[in-house]
Amino acid sequence: MYPVLLKVGPLTIRFYGVMIAVGFFIGMVLAQKEAARKGIKSEVINDLFFYLLLTGILGARIYYYLFYDPDFFKKPWLILAFWQGGLTIHGAVIGGLIAGIGYSHWKRVSFWQLADSLAPSIALGQSLGRVGCFLNGCCYGEPTTLPWGVRYTSLLSLVPDNLLGERLHPTQLYESLLCLVLFSVLWKTRKKETFEGRLFLFYLLFYSLIRFMIEFLRADSLYVWGTSFKIAQVISIIIITVVLPIFYLRRKTWRKSGLT
Repeated sequence: MYPVLLKVGPLTIRFYGVMIAVGFFIGMVLAQKEAARKGIKSEVINDLFFYLLLTGILGARIYYYLFYDPDFFKKPWLILAFWQGGLTIHGAVIGGLIAGIGYSHWKRVSFWQLADSLAPSIALGQSLGRVGCFLNGCCYGEPTTLPWGVRYTSLLSLVPDNLLGERLHPTQLYESLLCLVLFSVLWKTRKKETFEGRLFLFYLLFYSLIRFMIEFLRADSLYVWGTSFKIAQVISIIIITVVLPIFYLRRKTWRKSGLT
């Protein structure tokens, strides 16, 4: 593929970082639009996105290296080199969730309203980000004989040498397409008058399901130390287990309030 967009002297700009940035800014615009509909000032979203950027990258990098390369903590400055890959969506969500809860408490704004305003943007950002993964050669799939399998030949990609030239599942594009579908559902149903938190909880549930399925085809998955369990699948199961009762209880409370 084409992992490098531009190289000027020692400066290398990778498509991965560019797609992450594009997804971030488009997501911010959409979130501002949705927040305005809910009566939330654009300044609140602008400030929140700044903190989400910092904590999201921090959480994504720490999560990745915690399971992939513990020696990372000997070189902590690499935490900012996100354009090289090594970002995990679960780590980003955890970091962003912490920032969102703290920020909403600080600004005295409903966390659930903020989360619902951001949910479609998160799904769209992931869809665009996975295109960056595809171009970068990270998050690649297992070898396949299917006609749409993709061969990586560039030594600049993150595909290991033993898989270069082999036809691989384009798991990045599978996830990108599914996240785009998830975004479409969230965006089209965002005006449905139901309980606060519905969109965000729906996003957590269905993205976890998407990721759980995709992991069966991923070849670069991280594993729980000393086991054959894929971390992303374990985390997905935990999220679904936690979110389902929250979704049910909030929906039940909303119905009892007589707003059906």
